[in-house]
Amino acid sequence: RAIERYPQARTVVWAQEEPANMGARQFVVERLPQLCEGRETLFVSRPASGSPATGSHAMHELEQKDLFDRALGTGVATPAR
Repeated sequence: RAIERYPQARTVVWAQEEPANMGARQFVVERLPQLCEGRETLFVSRPASGSPATGSHAMHELEQKDLFDRALGTGVATPAR
C-alpha cells in the first residue's frame, strides 16, 4: 500500500540501520522487487557484520552519514540481487 501512494516513483529504496545480514533485509530483498512492479529497487544498509555495532562512536557517526547519503540519493545504493 505504501508503494501505491507514489505512482510516479521510478525507484524504491529499502534503508535499514542494521548490517546487511541482520534486520529485515534478507526477507525483503526477495519480495520488494516483485511488489515494485518494474521500478528500480535499491537497498541501503551497513555492510554485513558479525556485530550490530562498531563499538566506536566516531565510526558510528560516519556510518550514519553514509547511510543517510545513500538512502537519500546523494551516495551509492546497492541494486537488488
